[in-house]
Amino acid sequence: MLQDGDYILTITHVIQHPDVDRPGQPIPEDSYKAADEKETFRVRFSDGLSEVTILPRKILGALESTDGEWPRVYKLGEGLFAGGQLLVEETKGGLHATFTEYGSGVPVIASSRGPLTPAETNEE
Repeated sequence: MLQDGDYILTITHVIQHPDVDRPGQPIPEDSYKAADEKETFRVRFSDGLSEVTILPRKILGALESTDGEWPRVYKLGEGLFAGGQLLVEETKGGLHATFTEYGSGVPVIASSRGPLTPAETNEE
């Protein structure tokens, strides 16, 4: 269950410059490839899940979907040149997130996804 606090997004699948016509257009599942390295981001949800911060890049965003249903979609702005999106889904296997960075001149620069797990309280 998603609640305010820190989570770790472990990137397991990525795609660079997907073949899409516009930002926000769904990227086909089979387009994602296994990540060579498992990069991690700290994702901090706050203000009743209405705000998100992605560290260490200091990307800020706000909840776009407001109906309380899944998936939860966060519009990312500050910290990204052309914006982006964080999509959080609740599955039988737990929470998963897709972090997509929009481009200027190309609709999407990159999209990465993986499990979203609660951060240990003693992690920095």
